[in-house]
Amino acid sequence: MDFLIQASDRCNCYIEFKSVTPLHQGKGYFPDAVTVRGQKHLRELSAVAASGHWAVLLFAGSALGD
Repeated sequence: MDFLIQASDRCNCYIEFKSVTPLHQGKGYFPDAVTVRGQKHLRELSAVAASGHWAVLLFAGSALGD
């Protein structure tokens, strides 16, 4: 995971950050190709959520697309 947010009175929040490419008409697309590594990350996030923690997949792209 890219980030872990912890607080003593809350469950852990695991965050996986993904860049989206290409950006077309204001929309980002992910993945732009089949990715075994990306699939692994999604399975890990699913396991985190199943164990009772928060799991976040955050997509970010550049406003410079198109």
